[in-house]
Amino acid sequence: MTIVAKIELSMFTREDCVYHLMLIGIVIELIK
Repeated sequence: MTIVAKIELSMFTREDCVYHLMLIGIVIELIK
């Protein structure tokens, strides 16, 4: 999942990247 996330992040702009990182962080916390 980490590799896929990095590939997806490379497609986003800086602003979208920040929101995407926040969503990933929330998902990771929910999985825990």
